Order: sequence, then C-alpha cells, then structure tokens
Amino acid sequence: METTRVNGKSGFDILNESGNYKSTYEILEGIAKVWKEIGEEDKKMGTNRQSFLLETIAGKTRAAAAASILDNFDTLQKVYKESLDSEGSAQEELDKYLDSIKGKAA
Repeated sequence: METTRVNGKSGFDILNESGNYKSTYEILEGIAKVWKEIGEEDKKMGTNRQSFLLETIAGKTRAAAAASILDNFDTLQKVYKESLDSEGSAQEELDKYLDSIKGKAA
C-alpha cells in the first residue's frame, strides 16, 4: 500500500537514487509536503491513511508525536536550519573558557 499517494500522484519514496534510505529528516520532510492532502483525501474518500502512516512511522503509542511533527514541520525546518548555522559554536565557547584565567587555573 502506497500511503503517501495523493490525487493520483505518485507517493513519496524513502529511498534515494542510490537505493539507500534517505535521512529521517528527509523522509519526514517528504511526507510533510503531502500530509494535509492525505488528510483531505481521507475525509473525501472515508479512508484513514494518515492514521496508518502515523502508526507505521511511530507506532500506536507515539503516533500523536509524529502527527505533531508533520503538522508543524515548518518549526522543525527552522530548528534544523538554526542548528546547522550554529555548527562549532560549542567549541568556540569551550575555547574561550579554556583561554580564560579561570579555565587555565582549572
């Protein structure tokens, strides 16, 4: 069953061109792009593919957390980009501390 297929369009492929799995972020991003359409089509068709997809991704007990991620993917994108921009900041802070009098005395 291709649970991400929407309005006759092909579904999201979790494999890259080399046949390897995409990263978790890339998979969630791909699903998030069609998430609302899946829900709208579920309402029209009387299906429950969103729930099936959530349980497939996260299991019954964590489905609500996965739904929150997919419903608010723009927030995840923002945090992800900010974390990429902050690469090396922890090392810079450590270097400043180690170069301080307190750091040299320790």
